[in-house]
Amino acid sequence: METRQWVRLASAGCFAAIVLSLIVAANLYRDINSLYYETLEDVTEFKEIANDVWRDVINAQMKRIMAIKSLPSSRLSFLETFVKRKRREYPSSCSCAPQPNFCSPGPPGPSGDPGIPG
Repeated sequence: METRQWVRLASAGCFAAIVLSLIVAANLYRDINSLYYETLEDVTEFKEIANDVWRDVINAQMKRIMAIKSLPSSRLSFLETFVKRKRREYPSSCSCAPQPNFCSPGPPGPSGDPGIPG
């Protein structure tokens, strides 16, 4: 009879541990989903802010261009002397590869240390 009591006690303990584990798992699932949706909201808010800032930058650039275009031609030509208008022109193909070396060979270097015998 004593063995049956121990088995019942162990079974009740295992059942309680399983129920507690399920409750913890459900809470973790809820917390992870909450974090996921908060992150999505933050990303959406960031995109909106970034788009607003980009629009402001473009508008400021357009206002600057329009202000320069509205200047009289005499003042504009004076300003153009200080502003470099031509952009750098790069070759159509990349010349990133090492260029061939057409230099003559230099004098031979000193002899190295003798190696290990054998």
